[in-house]
Amino acid sequence: MNSILNKYRRQRKITESLCDHLEIEDYVVQACPDVSPIKWHLGHTSWFFDTFILRPFSPSYRPLNSQYSLLFNSYYKTFGPHWEQRQRGHLSRPTVNEIFQYRSWVDNQMVELLSSGTPRESFEAIKELVELGINHEQQHQELILMDIKYNFWVNPLRPHYAEQLNNKNAGSKNENHIIPSQFLTILGGMRSVGTKDKQHFHFDNETPKHELYLTPFNIQNRLVTNIEYLEFINCGGYEDFKYWHTDAWDMIQSTKLNCPLYWENREGDWYQFTLYGMKKLAMNEPVSHISYYEAHAYAHWAGKRLPTENEWEVAAKEFGLYPSKTDHVLDRHQYHPREYTPRSTSNGMVDTFGNLWEWTASAYLPYPGYKRRQNALGEYNSKFMDGQYVLKGGSFATSIDHIRSTYRNFYYPDKQWAFTGLRLAEDIDE
Repeated sequence: MNSILNKYRRQRKITESLCDHLEIEDYVVQACPDVSPIKWHLGHTSWFFDTFILRPFSPSYRPLNSQYSLLFNSYYKTFGPHWEQRQRGHLSRPTVNEIFQYRSWVDNQMVELLSSGTPRESFEAIKELVELGINHEQQHQELILMDIKYNFWVNPLRPHYAEQLNNKNAGSKNENHIIPSQFLTILGGMRSVGTKDKQHFHFDNETPKHELYLTPFNIQNRLVTNIEYLEFINCGGYEDFKYWHTDAWDMIQSTKLNCPLYWENREGDWYQFTLYGMKKLAMNEPVSHISYYEAHAYAHWAGKRLPTENEWEVAAKEFGLYPSKTDHVLDRHQYHPREYTPRSTSNGMVDTFGNLWEWTASAYLPYPGYKRRQNALGEYNSKFMDGQYVLKGGSFATSIDHIRSTYRNFYYPDKQWAFTGLRLAEDIDE
């Protein structure tokens, strides 16, 4: 049990360390229905271990507060009613201090359970659920940073989350120092996607591993940058219906959207709000905080398309490199996408893993042969296989051990507040 206990302790500490930059008032803000107060994330991730592990496997366990299930259950109908997401910011109680007490309560009980002698059959079941809970917590670590950024953005004071390190290139306009955009060829044929790996954690929506036929295609070696996306804006991309899906164009008309989230034009100069505060737009950075609708529109305007999730996964296995702790992942504690500079490698696919999640052209649907879990955990992924699109790769806010080529992130096509970008693809004429 020592290995899984150490992993558990480490991830719980990482979550709380993300709050080191916050003031007590920052924990309670919910600036829009999509985000959650930070204190809710702290409570929900504790409720997960409370509900899925401690209650069924620890006979001596007693919940700290029986009403917390109503407040911190996110969407599991199996466990009864839950507080609506859009109303999480309405609650001043429990206090932040009480939620940290709840975390400590759950942690102490988890340490006791994982340190005790457990029959092998129960141990395997507990270990599987703890692994799931750890990966669930890692998802919320990224959500915490996403939600902090949005909550700070709506504040006219434009507060910053952290002090920026290594800021030599911030605000650069020198597009001549960027990695040239190139396209890498993936040959057609039968390929495998998904996983059947029993040695390492994966979510159920990554299964089963299956064969499919891909026609040949090209994929961009790097992500689309701010300077390239700015050309789309300057060419009237947000004003021309022909680049947009019908639902997307209706959204553009109703919201008057004309640029990525967190961009701001000040007397002809573009600025971008970051977790380090307001900064001049760095032209060599990959464009971020765009919706699927925007990614698709840009690709259409550029005469290209988005890769499918299957194409992306096959290309990542062929040309991608898994990140190290020197790359742009959460472990590095750099809270913004890195620029493309002459130091960036141009061999293969740059930023395949880390920096920004990448939109694909694929709807989030079950793989052929997918079997939904029969218990409450069946609600974890499968209930969202409706109206969403798959993203691949990971971002600067994703833990290094949470990244793999088979991972399937997903969001609704209009959402911008996630750490998202895009990489282009194109068909090969045969």
